[in-house]
Amino acid sequence: MQEEVISFEVANHKISINKPNFCKLLGLVPSKVVIKPNSIPDTSLIEMFYQMGYTGDISLLLKFKKSFLPPIWNSLFTILFKSLSERVAGSNSASNMFYNLLFGLFNGVNLDFGFVIWAQLLQSIIRPLDTQKFRVLVSSRSWSKNI
Repeated sequence: MQEEVISFEVANHKISINKPNFCKLLGLVPSKVVIKPNSIPDTSLIEMFYQMGYTGDISLLLKFKKSFLPPIWNSLFTILFKSLSERVAGSNSASNMFYNLLFGLFNGVNLDFGFVIWAQLLQSIIRPLDTQKFRVLVSSRSWSKNI
């Protein structure tokens, strides 16, 4: 399996970075005991939302609405979602991986945060049917793209 590498140019200087170096730069050096994203059961995620003070029906994650979270958690959810997601649409329909990220932060779980951030970055840059040779990232905060 070929290693994923992102190459970019800054001030006419070409830079390439892989996931291990990316995680190291962010201070997210993986430990030997780490929980993989998407491995946390939905029931644990639902329980976490109730522990946060969620007030609506969330018998299924598909029913999640961030407006039912207390203001502090609603704000954190929005900030993280907008920082890690390229979508401009509402933040109620987050991915399971995003819920796992929130679970790790809320419970202090040793989650592979580097994997989540790296996957979101790659998803923002690369598309399965993408025919473009390059993308210009206009905002490191939201990793949005300018086409």
